[in-house]
Amino acid sequence: ERGVYLRVLKQPGGNTIAVVDAVKAAIGRLRGVPPTVGVAVSFDQSIYIRNAVTALGHEALQGGLLAILVILIFLVSLRATAIVAVAIPLSVVATFILLYFSGQTLNVFTLGGLALAVGRLVDDSIVELENIHRHLQTTPNRKTAVLAAAQEVAMPILVSTITTIVVFFPVTFLTGVAQNLFVPLALTISFSLMVSFLVSRTVTPLLCLMI
Repeated sequence: ERGVYLRVLKQPGGNTIAVVDAVKAAIGRLRGVPPTVGVAVSFDQSIYIRNAVTALGHEALQGGLLAILVILIFLVSLRATAIVAVAIPLSVVATFILLYFSGQTLNVFTLGGLALAVGRLVDDSIVELENIHRHLQTTPNRKTAVLAAAQEVAMPILVSTITTIVVFFPVTFLTGVAQNLFVPLALTISFSLMVSFLVSRTVTPLLCLMI
């Protein structure tokens, strides 16, 4: 059948999902279209982004539940489980904040990077929790036990985080299209790892001391 194909492109920095929703809403308000002419969307680029958002939600939920389950099984402590349950969403929110101030947008690559990093977000906090849990069994003073445990694992956690981040350093040498594709992915993972380290050094010991 004869037809007319109209391609709509968003401006740089625009929100793909918002543009697609606006275009679909405008289709129903088109004027002067004969009743015998059918109007339909033949290609929707926002589907990939929506799927990435859905996948991120599933990864975050499954990863968080598995991490919480492991903590509960091995430490047999509802207190430690609650601390991990707080550390995961806190790390994700802080990563979004860093992405915002670095000029990155929510796209397939940034969301994919965050989905990859979800499983690593709680590693530092788990190491911290396990060491604190061990010290609490031998030291009667809670504050002393928490401080001693945090000091013991400070350097190993830092080195582990830096070792993982430095893997993405060669990405900075990419140019052209590859740079636009993989730099946001590397930045997202690096930000999430840095936030994970920060949470493990501040929020986790504080919660262990308070709860």
